[in-house]
Amino acid sequence: MESWPKCSNASVSELARHQAAVGGSVQQRRKRRLFAWRDGFDQSGGNDRDACVSVARTVVAFDYIGYKTEITARAVGRIRYQHQVREPAAERHAEEARQIEFAIDVRIDEHKRIAAEEVQRAQGLSLQAAVAIKNARLHALAEEERHLQKDFVLIGFGQWGQKAYQHLLTLKQFFNFRTHVVEQDSTTARERIGTKEEDIRGHGDAFYWDSPASPAHDQLERELESSSYVITYVATPAATHLPTVALYYDLSDVILIEKPLGAPPEAYREFLDTAPGGVEIVAADHYYFKLEVRLLQLLLTEERTLRDFLDSVEEIRIEILEEQPLTGAAADIGVIADLIPHAFAIISLLTPIDHIHLDADSPLLVGRHEGLQGQRESYARMNGSFPYHGRSVRLVIDVGKGAENAKWIKLSGERRAGGRSPSYKFDFGRGEAIDGTQATVRAAVRRIREPGVPDNAHLNMLRHVIEKRHPAVGILSIREAIRANQRVRELEALAVDLLARNEWTSYALGTRPAFDTAAKQPVTAAGVKVDTPSA
Repeated sequence: MESWPKCSNASVSELARHQAAVGGSVQQRRKRRLFAWRDGFDQSGGNDRDACVSVARTVVAFDYIGYKTEITARAVGRIRYQHQVREPAAERHAEEARQIEFAIDVRIDEHKRIAAEEVQRAQGLSLQAAVAIKNARLHALAEEERHLQKDFVLIGFGQWGQKAYQHLLTLKQFFNFRTHVVEQDSTTARERIGTKEEDIRGHGDAFYWDSPASPAHDQLERELESSSYVITYVATPAATHLPTVALYYDLSDVILIEKPLGAPPEAYREFLDTAPGGVEIVAADHYYFKLEVRLLQLLLTEERTLRDFLDSVEEIRIEILEEQPLTGAAADIGVIADLIPHAFAIISLLTPIDHIHLDADSPLLVGRHEGLQGQRESYARMNGSFPYHGRSVRLVIDVGKGAENAKWIKLSGERRAGGRSPSYKFDFGRGEAIDGTQATVRAAVRRIREPGVPDNAHLNMLRHVIEKRHPAVGILSIREAIRANQRVRELEALAVDLLARNEWTSYALGTRPAFDTAAKQPVTAAGVKVDTPSA
């Protein structure tokens, strides 16, 4: 195979012999030749861009003999494929990440004279291919943040803040940024952090104590005055999220809010309607970046077997259970606010959250594990449904703490006569997918995460925010997160009503509550609408 010539004025000269053949006869022999065209021009355009278009015209005009339509289609198809596989660009060789390429395979069998109008038509086709390549490249670059220097402000240095900082140290090996850590000044906070402040400064990062006498916002305003790009991660207690976002809004280009949002949806909508704009707000949910969830998204769009199976799915179950008891900050908000958003991030791949209808008879069941302190639920089961292709699909979500570890989503079809229901299961804990859609063979197990590979969903989320120019996609968009938060708050109101009436089930640590659904009565909290599935 010939080398792949780079697109330049020199390469145009090398292919001048092909341009000379356009207006006359071509001595052809039975053989295959490979021509290549590389997109190497800068975003600003210029001579290199013109040279690239000339080379594209030459190649397609030379290949006009009976193959123009097929080759143009193949070229554009390769452009799209290259755009898909080049992401993320940080893991690829710099030269490969910068260029988009395609090849044209030409068979020459006989003598033929190319007419002038054929040349014009070929030039038109080649120009279309060149423009398509340029647009594909610009679209790919538009998805990547190109600031060479950034600042990352981490507000809150509790459990999630400390975990995030370790991930940021790892990401510093790939991106050029400085971290600014902010923590509320208090005696207990200083005792809790101890020598970690010195460790942070030792890594070349900055640490700020926030107090009324010396607000961290004022210190950062001076420090970030010369910064070109600022990412702010709000990892404070949920009740302070919206005030913190409002305070640091003017300093930021992107704001990442740890779940839950904390404030009512109306408060967030009012803030967004009055904010000056220009700042992209991202609702953090690391479950969206789990390998198993990313594979599910790909299969739903590319795997024909799974897409066909979705047409017969009767029920979808999601379980997010953790053996750790409900303690700490999670005990103040309960598992509905803590874990249900993760389940919504997964199910959002299949349906918008506001399309989910709660079951009319038993929308929610709650439980509390033994020894639980506080007034919130440690286990919850949501029963509902959503419309899919003109029919209703049942949805059951179990979330809980103090139970056995279980993290998976399972799609089940109608039970076969004398057999099990066909199913497709993605296990986030074990890192595998189980295809049980075939009736005559054993379920196929596909390992997604190889042994020893950690679950780096939280790391991948931070990388996404740092790497992408527009990181607020799908459920991560603040508007979509507000709609999901509306449903979470409805479930919280139902849970409060159930707990107030002592309609909850106790369970031992390491187990799960044995709900007796037949004995449950419809529950409607004041001001909360329980939707009835549409026919």
